[in-house]
Amino acid sequence: MLFMYEEKCLLGGRYRLEKVLGKGGQGKVYLAFDMKLGKYWAVKKIPDGSSREAEIMRHLEHPALPRITDVLEENGYRYLVMDYLEGFTLEEIKKSGKRIPWKKRIKWAIQICSLLEYLHGPAKGIIYQDMKPSNLLVHISGDMRLLDFGIAFLSERGSSAESSHSAENRRSMVGYGTPGFAAPEQFLGNAEERTDIYGLGAILLYMEQKDEGKSKLHKKWRQIAEKCMETSMGKRYRNISAVKRELQNLEDWTQNRKRVRAGSIFLAVGLLLLLGAQVRRQELLLDAGRLLGIREGTGLLDTADYGEARRYFLREQEGTEKGEMYRIILDTIEEMPVKANWEEAKKAVKALENSEGTSWEKAGEEIFLANVVQAYDTELGYAKKEGTKKARDLLRQAEINVKENIRKTYAPIYLMEIWYQLAKVCEKLDDPVQSIDYYKLILNEKIPVDLEQEVRLSAAAMYRQMKNYSEAEKWYENYLRDYPRDAEAYCAYALMEAMERGNWQKAEHLLSLMDQRGAEKSGFNSEKIKSRINEVTKEETE
Repeated sequence: MLFMYEEKCLLGGRYRLEKVLGKGGQGKVYLAFDMKLGKYWAVKKIPDGSSREAEIMRHLEHPALPRITDVLEENGYRYLVMDYLEGFTLEEIKKSGKRIPWKKRIKWAIQICSLLEYLHGPAKGIIYQDMKPSNLLVHISGDMRLLDFGIAFLSERGSSAESSHSAENRRSMVGYGTPGFAAPEQFLGNAEERTDIYGLGAILLYMEQKDEGKSKLHKKWRQIAEKCMETSMGKRYRNISAVKRELQNLEDWTQNRKRVRAGSIFLAVGLLLLLGAQVRRQELLLDAGRLLGIREGTGLLDTADYGEARRYFLREQEGTEKGEMYRIILDTIEEMPVKANWEEAKKAVKALENSEGTSWEKAGEEIFLANVVQAYDTELGYAKKEGTKKARDLLRQAEINVKENIRKTYAPIYLMEIWYQLAKVCEKLDDPVQSIDYYKLILNEKIPVDLEQEVRLSAAAMYRQMKNYSEAEKWYENYLRDYPRDAEAYCAYALMEAMERGNWQKAEHLLSLMDQRGAEKSGFNSEKIKSRINEVTKEETE
């Protein structure tokens, strides 16, 4: 029975309807409190004769989709009790005026593709048909969720028994859909998988920012969206997996560009700390390059300002052999994967490596090339880890070139950063001993506190990787002695003691020592670790 309870509706003597979460053409959705379990659910109220949505949703077993846990029929209505998903819809986020960062945008788009892959798969054969911003919820976990299956239907390809009624279901949904997001065929009763692809394209356009500009990234994003939204279904992507691959290629391309920038010697954390704000940092590096005889374009490459470097080489180095090498490499990095000519880039990389120049000029080129071959090892034809090995060789040669001029201004900064990059490369090559040696070289120099902390923790981690726990303990304890307020890494060491060695007593001692030295002020909750230790020790004694 549905009756009044403290001025609230009580459904089935169990679910107290608190408030309306949303409403549309297929019904209202309420926030409901479960009097039996003491938790919240979402309850959708639909006409009693509407069974399709419940039939579809009970087949869904996906962490990003709501589950139906109960179905009740009262007073001529059907109530679907579903998981209550906390978060904000894409519509709410856009209307708030907040920018949607590229990283989140591409992540969410790929997640939507994965959801549609699941729905379209032969095991389900579900056509969603209602892709719109208010039906896409960004969960508090940061991941995308899909809501409201009110106008979804089972296609003939679905393996469920209900798929035999798909034609009837499709006809019953003719005319439903949101203008601007619904595909033309929805209004003719011809919806299929590519109908959802059209809706996805509309969502991609919806996530665009007003000031996107005309970058290659934006152009490719729009190209994908527009192909999804072709009026003719035959001109769209053939399936959602094809769209997902395009988006993943786009993500890989942007990440590779970022890796070159982030891996560039002058974007390493050490030099960021040494030289302060980015604009001033670039000015100092360019000044240093001029003092050291490094041409301006190479200096721009070292600051990872590839766009400006390209303009420099086109303007100042036009017609020169080395300028052409840089142009080919930079153009290939900036180009989309499907259009990039990596054979030409490979030749240019080899030619630049073998070109003539002063020791300082060659050092800058070798640093740049080291980061290129790491980020694009596969594209340049290197086998597994061979690109990383090549980067190590280039950086070692750069080290030699810098040491030849160590007395020059800024040379120690160049050398220290080369060591930092070599340490990271050795980590990737599973050579912790060599990595530690480079970290020790850096610590012998006068360096900023933040960089010192990072290097010390990195060295300690290498000892852990080698399972040299006694040496790792010394490094962590010395770190805690010098930086008691920055103890999160020490907590990690305590966990390592507990998990890798089963030395629970030692772990408890370390955590106690950490607390005594004020580590809690760092905001790290050691109580959770202690609780876990107690749980495991209890399990072992039992």
